Amino acid sequence: MERNENELTVDEESQLVLSYELLALLHWLCTNDTNELKRLVDRAFDSGLQHELRNLTQCAHPVSLEDMHDIVSEFFGVLEVLLAEKANEHAQAKARANNLAPTIERIDTTNCDDDTLLASIKSANNKLEQNPHENARELLMKELLRQWKPRSKKNSH
Repeated sequence: MERNENELTVDEESQLVLSYELLALLHWLCTNDTNELKRLVDRAFDSGLQHELRNLTQCAHPVSLEDMHDIVSEFFGVLEVLLAEKANEHAQAKARANNLAPTIERIDTTNCDDDTLLASIKSANNKLEQNPHENARELLMKELLRQWKPRSKKNSH
């Protein structure tokens, strides 16, 4: 999952901004996997959350707004990282299924960063889903050339 302007950030007014992908994950979890969410809450409760909640209610000093913001930001940041990792794993698995691994291994990554390569793989995979009879290697190379931005003039010759 490539980063974009819709990613998790905190702007100058301390408002939380979430990516569309993360919002889709949250919606999907609430709609399709509430049992797993319940099990997660149960494990947290059984593993010490109950004690922390009791301490919070007995504490004379409530959690500050800044601490609350940091906790929420950290939680969504972890979800964002986990979602990105899974998206990358999925893209790599689809690339293997489309027999792109040998082509990917031959790409000189000294001139092409990982984000560009991953975005190209994802794009080629998406196009292969729509047109499964296309040449996977050619599609990947076209996408790589389309998305590649040379780092310096030295690399562009």
